[in-house]
Amino acid sequence: MPDRISQFTLLEYEGKTFVIMTSPGTEKLKVLAVEELPDELREYFMKLPQ
Repeated sequence: MPDRISQFTLLEYEGKTFVIMTSPGTEKLKVLAVEELPDELREYFMKLPQ
């Protein structure tokens, strides 16, 4: 059984990328954390759709 299940969303806003951790599978969405990604990680995720 897993210790924790997490759900993440990446949000691009004004040239910055933020990762938002939310509560999965709950009736009401709860934002658990919001952090700005460092440039190295931002570049990695920006290349994925290509």
